Amino acid sequence: GYMGVNGATPASNTTLRIGGTVSGSATQIVVYPVATFDSSAIAQATGVKTVLSTAAASFTLPTLSNFRAADATKGAGSTITNLNGLYIEDLTSGTNNYGITSAVSSGTNKWNIYASGTAANYFAGNVGIGTSSPAKQLDLAASNTGITTGDPLNTLRFTDTDTTSAAGQPIGRIEWYSADADTAGVKAYIQAQSTDGSPDADMVFATNHVSGGGTAERMRIQYDGNVGIGT
Repeated sequence: GYMGVNGATPASNTTLRIGGTVSGSATQIVVYPVATFDSSAIAQATGVKTVLSTAAASFTLPTLSNFRAADATKGAGSTITNLNGLYIEDLTSGTNNYGITSAVSSGTNKWNIYASGTAANYFAGNVGIGTSSPAKQLDLAASNTGITTGDPLNTLRFTDTDTTSAAGQPIGRIEWYSADADTAGVKAYIQAQSTDGSPDADMVFATNHVSGGGTAERMRIQYDGNVGIGT
């Protein structure tokens, strides 16, 4: 049947519900599995595993989540400084230590990580794409294995999804930004710019690090092949 723990009232749609008030310590935990794996565990050891399924009936389930973190509720007068949906402490005991490992294979509508929220994403360490040993803050690596003659080796691509570009509208832009208090702001940029609303674009090299402010164009490569330096 249904079970309620610590004063929680079990609902008909919940198999196990844990409730009540946790108290008595500066660090408080609702569920705390503590176990030791013996020497027969030579294939895999898992603390918590879920295996879910749907009933053998004709219906559509919009969303199935193995784990889900809901928003917290604050009591009157209380403050939550950091609210974590998932917090992983420092891992050091393994030969390889991974905060998150996802083994979803490539395919249509398949994603290892799908961040659909619009909040910013922060990475403190180096980020490697195509390499597990990034040497810089962003390190992109690609192999030319299987690339035939004439095919590009794509390591970085900017895509403009706007289908109604107007003349002079920036299509893509790479900026060099200075956080120095005396010279704050974008210092220089490379910008692909629509020429007349068509897919053709000029490549503009410019800087705003000029006396009196403003932006100074340093070089332009026109979409029809002409190159201007100083004009």
